[in-house]
Amino acid sequence: MRGLDWAQLQEQCTLPLQGAVLDAGKVTRGTRMLDAGCGAGILSVLASLRGAEVTAVDGSEAMLEVARQRLPACDVRLADLEALPFESSTFDAVVAVNSLFFARDVDAAMREAARVLDHAGRVVVTCWGPPERCQYTAVREAMATLGPPASQPSRIGSSALAETGAFEALFARAGLRVVARGVSPCAMVYPNAEVAWLAHASSAPTQAAIRAYGQDAVRRVLEEVDARHARGDGTISFENVFVWAAGERA
Repeated sequence: MRGLDWAQLQEQCTLPLQGAVLDAGKVTRGTRMLDAGCGAGILSVLASLRGAEVTAVDGSEAMLEVARQRLPACDVRLADLEALPFESSTFDAVVAVNSLFFARDVDAAMREAARVLDHAGRVVVTCWGPPERCQYTAVREAMATLGPPASQPSRIGSSALAETGAFEALFARAGLRVVARGVSPCAMVYPNAEVAWLAHASSAPTQAAIRAYGQDAVRRVLEEVDARHARGDGTISFENVFVWAAGERA
C-alpha cells in the first residue's frame, strides 16, 4: 500500500516540477529518456504522453510495482544509480527527480548518468530548495525530535545541491556543464488530516521512523505539524520549492 499511497497522495504534488524537468530535458516524441530513480513513475507517465521512449529504474521494489502497472509498455527495472545496467550513450535525456541525493556516492551516480547519455543529450537533476523555502522541512524536523535518524542519511542533504555553485560543481566533475537552471514551486496540499497522514507515511524516511519509534509516536508529532499548517477549510498545505539544473557534455 505504501507505493500506492505515495503515487496517489504525495507524488502528484510535484507535477509543476515534473513538467519543468521534461521541458529542460527537451523530452518529446521519440526521445530516449531514462528516468533515474523513477519512484512510482509519474515522470515516466508524463514523458510517455509526450511520445518519448521511456526506460525507468529505481531501488525500491514497492515503488516499481506501481510504476510497472502504470507503464506496461516501458522497460522498468530495479537498478542502482551508481551502476546503471545500460551501454554508454544509450539515452537522449537522463532525468533524476529528487533521487540523486539518496545515492551512497553522488559523484558516482552523476558519472553514470553522464556515461549513458548520448553526446548530444541532456542530464537534468533536481533537489529540494533551501529549507527556509520548504515548509515540508517541518515534517522531517518533527521526526528528528523522536531520536537519532531512523533511516540511513543520504551522503548529502536533500537541499544541498540548491546551494550556490553546487550543481555546477557536481556536473563539472562528471564532464558536464550546466546550461539551464530553474526553480519550481510545488505546494503539497491534502484535503484532510487523514490523507495528510497517509501521504506522510508513504515516504521511506517516515516508514523508517515508524519501524524505529512506533506508528503512534510518529503520527503524534506529525499531527502537531499538520495542525500548524491547517487552513480554514480543513485542508493542510505545505508550500515548497524545488531546484533543477540541466547539463550537457562540456
